[in-house]
Amino acid sequence: MALRNIIQKINQEIEKEIQIIKEQTEVQIKEVLAQAEKQAIKIHVEALENFRIEKIKEAKLILKENKNESYKLILDKKKEILDNIFEQALAELKNSNTEKLITRLKKDLPKNGECTEDKNNGFKFISGTLEIDNTFPVLISEARSKLETQVARILF
Repeated sequence: MALRNIIQKINQEIEKEIQIIKEQTEVQIKEVLAQAEKQAIKIHVEALENFRIEKIKEAKLILKENKNESYKLILDKKKEILDNIFEQALAELKNSNTEKLITRLKKDLPKNGECTEDKNNGFKFISGTLEIDNTFPVLISEARSKLETQVARILF
């Protein structure tokens, strides 16, 4: 075999080796790209899931805040209604014939003492260290503290 044939044979072997290496490299590149694509998809899906979870948390927080605000507004309105009811009761008491009420309240008072009376506003009684405030605003306030829960149950 001549040198030329030997060199040609070596070149053919080298070409075969190069072709095999190229094919193996292409397969490896495709595998790496496929893995990278899978990893990128996985990362993207995880990011979307995290984003979705975060948005759900934000939505729940906003919903809770809105619910709390609505609840507060409802309570404020209920309080306003109760305030109006007791203010109206005071106004009606002041505008009604209160002589019988004042007379009945005075029956239980001690004999010694000074009574300051206003037919449109009730009276105050002072005797030594004893002071009884039976003015209509005080009477309505005391009635409110006893009745407000019952009135609220009836109304709401």
